[in-house]
Amino acid sequence: MKGKLLMLLACLALSTGLALAQTRTVRGVVTAEEDGQPVVGASVLVAGYTLGAVTDIDGRFTIENVPTSANTLHISYIGMKVREVEITTGIMRVTLLADVEQLEELVVTAQGLSRKEKSVGYAMQKIDNEKLTVARQTDLGNSLAGKIAGARFFGKSGATFDSGSIVLRGTTSYSSETGSEPIYVVDGTITNKNAINMDDVESISVLKGAAATALYGSQGGDGAILITTKSGKGAGSKGHIEVSQTFQWETYYNHYDMQKQYGGGSYGLYGEYYGATDAYASYGDLMGAEFLYGTLGGMQNEDGSYYYDYYSDESWGARFDKNVQMASALYWDETSSKYQKADPYVHQLDLGDLFRTGTSTTTNVAFSKSGQDYNTRISFTNVRRDGIQQNSSAVRQYLGIKTDFKPAPWLKVSLDYKFTYHRNHNAATEGYGTIGNALYSYI
Repeated sequence: MKGKLLMLLACLALSTGLALAQTRTVRGVVTAEEDGQPVVGASVLVAGYTLGAVTDIDGRFTIENVPTSANTLHISYIGMKVREVEITTGIMRVTLLADVEQLEELVVTAQGLSRKEKSVGYAMQKIDNEKLTVARQTDLGNSLAGKIAGARFFGKSGATFDSGSIVLRGTTSYSSETGSEPIYVVDGTITNKNAINMDDVESISVLKGAAATALYGSQGGDGAILITTKSGKGAGSKGHIEVSQTFQWETYYNHYDMQKQYGGGSYGLYGEYYGATDAYASYGDLMGAEFLYGTLGGMQNEDGSYYYDYYSDESWGARFDKNVQMASALYWDETSSKYQKADPYVHQLDLGDLFRTGTSTTTNVAFSKSGQDYNTRISFTNVRRDGIQQNSSAVRQYLGIKTDFKPAPWLKVSLDYKFTYHRNHNAATEGYGTIGNALYSYI
């Protein structure tokens, strides 16, 4: 009996020793690589197990009863990159790298100052460069369309070569169809929206709140579009060259339902009832033209052709008839091949005939270089546009030089030079009856 008891105790001791041999204690120190200081409050977890610890004021941690089958520690801390390290014997020494991504979004306010977005006490929205270049636009206004909350965008026709308009705080003027526009500030300087090179834009901050007016006074009463351009930071001492080429095309889209049954004039039911021949030959009697013009004697030329009622701009004249000859405006032009030649009275011109496929070619070349105490970026952009309106084109050229350096630890010198060249050829204008816009005149 005594022998059996001793054997049982020996077995219990052996099993206890085996159990103790299957666990271990893991110790270590976590420091920051940037300055070598201990990281306080870092989370240290045993991968695959519900075991862990938090580093103390000296960056130290201790985890007991860690199974020998555990091989990896998962170490994390806010603002630093997560590390997974292999468990070793002795005191483990682990360094954490700072996370280069900013934890809080920075926005640019007046005078080029950066502030944390949540600390700004007025309405602001930031748009990064990536959102502006997913669908490349030549003009700033078209690039911002649909990307600013609570803003109205008034686009311009591609034939005008204009960047459109943005209203951030509602219409405040009856003299403008688009209301009052915000100011456009590039690297702290108020400038024209058409002078902004989209290839140089790094980010855009939009100020909409009333409190933002204090930053730019009365000029910012309708909001402000703050633009930060790219610099040479991060390019490296060897320099960095960027080359981009963008090609776009635009076509005329007609949503205007033009009737093609009646010609010019205002004869109305008379033109429909009598037909084209009788309507134009008897115009004086039908519409009281004798009272308006004296004795008109009809609207017929010596060769038997007729001419339009140019006094009226409606399109409710007589119904088209291919058997009737009608004189166009070129009928009386001695320099034209149509001089004294009439055409059949039929519909001849569609709106699409006035336009073509417009194209836009944008070429950008940029050189960047940076070092410990300096950074430089030089950019040149050439834009060539052929408008959708016949015989119209535009040229845009942008040159930008941005550099800063520190000749002394307490002194920073910055140079920002921008040059813009604009040339429009037969650009369309907007407005009813406006010279230069065939579409408005036609309809």
